[in-house]
Amino acid sequence: MYSAAGEVLKFQYKVLIPIEKIKGVGESANMKRPSKKYMELVTVDDFSFWFFGIF
Repeated sequence: MYSAAGEVLKFQYKVLIPIEKIKGVGESANMKRPSKKYMELVTVDDFSFWFFGIF
């Protein structure tokens, strides 16, 4: 998302997911840039959350 001045806007979110609602978790890395890791968390209702830059 960009501001009216054309600058990139960054947002921080706090996500709370009860443990019993987590269906699975997966970790992966960008093949071209292995330092760029990410994690996918899937809930029992099949909603995916992607987390970047936390490793």
